[in-house]
Amino acid sequence: MSGYISPIGSSWEELRLELMTPEERAESDAKVKALGELLDALDAGIMTQEEFDAAFDDLNQPVEARRPAF
Repeated sequence: MSGYISPIGSSWEELRLELMTPEERAESDAKVKALGELLDALDAGIMTQEEFDAAFDDLNQPVEARRPAF
């Protein structure tokens, strides 16, 4: 559709730039990285589900809301 403008912007990164401060983006990136590392350790068998759950509890609710079901 020619000339269509998305109501949320052209990309997630563009929206992040509009809605989040640099500090909030850095915090979000750090939380995403930490969650990825926890999931990698769980998948690799480096940590147990219980250890994962304990480490995951340190992350705040916005990340926890996107937690995958195990």
